Amino acid sequence: MVGVTGTGVCSKKYRDSFLDALPTRARRGRMKRLYARLDEAGRLREESHAAMVELDRCYPEIKKFQCVPGIGVLRSHVFSAFIQTPDRFATKQKLWSYCRLWILERSSAGKPLAYKRLNHLGSGTLQAMSYQCWQSALRTKEPNEDSLFYKASLERTGNKVHARLNTQRKVLTVLWTIWKNGVDYNPRLLYSSPTSAVITQAAATP
Repeated sequence: MVGVTGTGVCSKKYRDSFLDALPTRARRGRMKRLYARLDEAGRLREESHAAMVELDRCYPEIKKFQCVPGIGVLRSHVFSAFIQTPDRFATKQKLWSYCRLWILERSSAGKPLAYKRLNHLGSGTLQAMSYQCWQSALRTKEPNEDSLFYKASLERTGNKVHARLNTQRKVLTVLWTIWKNGVDYNPRLLYSSPTSAVITQAAATP
């Protein structure tokens, strides 16, 4: 076989050169069949994406979710599918617990233990979705509401894990609030009063 690095071997632009580098007709044939499967997977992905976009018309909250930074078409549908209805949660803390973002305080003989952990029950998919949203916010060159909220939370707590968890909870709370109250996304939904001054200052910093 031919040693390759990077993703160029998957692109249509360089396929012929990679195929020509293979030493036998049999290997070139196997590679062509793999390319055909890759193209088919790409076509199915495009069709699935188009079908999700079409479903936006049936679920107006999904369209609103996409205005939240880091929440695109796929994550909007994931949140809607797993939550099903915002009325299933009486409080945001119950939402956090379902999304595996609520801290469980353990005790022994009536005394609290120092060790705390996140609730392991609920939806790991929504926990992962909020984590990916946080990652996307930090990767953007221009500051957005998520990244500014994370920065403010980090300054307040001095702990990266706590700041990340706060940001994940906040994003999920914003999505839930939009859906539950039937409102449009407003950037200030991500601004809590203790952090608004910090966020305003950060947004004004070039």
